[in-house]
Amino acid sequence: QLFKAGFSWVVEDHHEELKPYSAMTGDDAPDPRKFLFTVDVEKARQNYTLNLIFFKARGRDGSRQHELPITL
Repeated sequence: QLFKAGFSWVVEDHHEELKPYSAMTGDDAPDPRKFLFTVDVEKARQNYTLNLIFFKARGRDGSRQHELPITL
């Protein structure tokens, strides 16, 4: 559940943040729950696993809440 359709995501390589992002879904889109994006990132080491993690940043301190990790 998102407040004002705002959310963040990050790509991690073995627990190291590579690409942090934040975005909002479009309120005027046919379905405001849908969004599309492209991530261009390289692994630091070939045997590491990339993870895309969606989350809501807490307003008070920016800490992550409601994480949804996806292995790439």
